[in-house]
Amino acid sequence: MTAAIASDCAAPEVNAARICAVFDLDETLIRSKSMLAVLEQYHRSTAASPDQAERRIRDVRANLTWYVERNANRAAQNRYFYRQLAGIPVDDMARAAQQWFEANRAALYHDAVVAQLNAHQQAGAVVIVVSGSFAEAIAPIAADLSIEHVVCARLEQRDGRYTGAMLGEPTIGEGKAIALCQFLQVHGLSMHGGFAYGDHDSDIPMLSLADHPVAVGSNAALLDHARRHDWRISPLFPDD
Repeated sequence: MTAAIASDCAAPEVNAARICAVFDLDETLIRSKSMLAVLEQYHRSTAASPDQAERRIRDVRANLTWYVERNANRAAQNRYFYRQLAGIPVDDMARAAQQWFEANRAALYHDAVVAQLNAHQQAGAVVIVVSGSFAEAIAPIAADLSIEHVVCARLEQRDGRYTGAMLGEPTIGEGKAIALCQFLQVHGLSMHGGFAYGDHDSDIPMLSLADHPVAVGSNAALLDHARRHDWRISPLFPDD
């Protein structure tokens, strides 16, 4: 299926002068899972007491663990996670994301990967984050790293609150590659000569679109695929 995605990925009029550098977010650029961390921060910042906040967080984790144990499909897991946001005001979640970011920034980033992102920016590349996370969680990080383009989960909103539903497919696995292709087509870009960075074997479809895929970290299935296909491997050192 990845080959079919790649064949459909070229825009009708491509700006060949612009090289793209595409980065997964969670556990590639940053150490945490942003979507869960921001949801937990929301509960901490809005609960009536610390005990109530911890109960809410335990409930969220228990619900997610229950679902993951019964459903291995990561896209389905992504959809289930966003059901936990139903009824939450979008503005409150955005504030929680900023609070979480400010409290954790000092130890948030994988510095070795951020250094590669900065090098691409200095070289004039179009830097794009593609993530299964959602816009409000990503916004403080994108602003901090001067990332202009973010392709992520699109969440349905009604009257300023999340409904718990997603708009379109999760940006996970093949969905991440499809979403990136759609973005490239709209913007007249391609992955010809481009770079892509990811930390998990579910990122392989997206990484396969790039001329220069980079396997980040220590995921065994991803590293095995990278070695068999002669991809570059980037350990999360020296910062880990």
